[in-house]
Amino acid sequence: MKLAHLLVVACVVATTTSSRPARATGDDVATAQLLFDEGRRRMAQGDYASACPKLAESQRLSPAVGTEFNLADCWEHVGKLASSWGAFLDVADLTHRRGEVEREQAARQRAEALAPRLARLSVEVPAARRVADLEVRRDGELVRDALWGIAVPVDAGDHRVEAHASGRRPWSSVVHTQDGQTATVTVPDLALAPPPVPAGTSDTVSVAPPPPAPFPPPFPPTPPPPPGADHTAAFVVLGAAVVFAGVGVAGVVEHGTEVGDYNADSTCPAITAPGRPAHCNDLVNSANTWDTVAVVGFVAGGLALIGGVTLWLATPGPRTATAARSTSLRCFGGFGSLGCAGTF
Repeated sequence: MKLAHLLVVACVVATTTSSRPARATGDDVATAQLLFDEGRRRMAQGDYASACPKLAESQRLSPAVGTEFNLADCWEHVGKLASSWGAFLDVADLTHRRGEVEREQAARQRAEALAPRLARLSVEVPAARRVADLEVRRDGELVRDALWGIAVPVDAGDHRVEAHASGRRPWSSVVHTQDGQTATVTVPDLALAPPPVPAGTSDTVSVAPPPPAPFPPPFPPTPPPPPGADHTAAFVVLGAAVVFAGVGVAGVVEHGTEVGDYNADSTCPAITAPGRPAHCNDLVNSANTWDTVAVVGFVAGGLALIGGVTLWLATPGPRTATAARSTSLRCFGGFGSLGCAGTF
């Protein structure tokens, strides 16, 4: 029983205190001191919840008996009784080896006061279920077979217990513990795991996919349109006819404007009267010029129209036996005007 008790203490101490580095650096020591002072200040204010992590980090950076004692005291105040109990026992062991009797006694007294209040968890593994390579863990920490069936102190709350073994399905369960009570969890017989599927094989039945649906036959190519008549030249000449007609219209408009300005000027005599003033002569000359522009524009437009129509009719194109038509064209013109009529 003494060996079992030592194992329990070692287990709790190992899971509640951090590993001690061989030697802390100067920066670690300075940081650890700052964290220790801040943790103590918050403990004095009653803020144990934020003080404990700072003391724990200080102890990790630069382990010290005083830091661990204060950390144990802080854990007791936040309800982590098993962690506090384990830390007090660790302090008692260290101070005992140093010969610090008073500090050892203080730590042991605190640990003994906590012992009846501890929550405990026992992991039972019946002999018939202890298969080869069985591994049991509590909250991720290995529970060695020497501790199976022993009520180990734990902090109150939920704890996950897991079991693994080669060729077996894993098992896990969550156990709730309370201060002053012992909870027990029994590892069941782990079921056999299915054999691994060899590489390149499958446990599913392969079904050949259905053949793809045949593609519909392609649409026949669209035949090219029958060649038609090329009326490009006719369009160009007809466009020129429109331009010349526009010039003729502009000449008529400007001629009328100049004549109107002449008639509106009181200093200008009748247009047939001799001896006109110079500015009146300018108006007459300008009107005559625009009259010439109009005549030339209309005449050129008429000729271009006749040429465009002729080119259009002369251009060969597809014809049918029933599409024979008679074509006639008649054009006429006068001063400042031009017109054409025909049947097609």
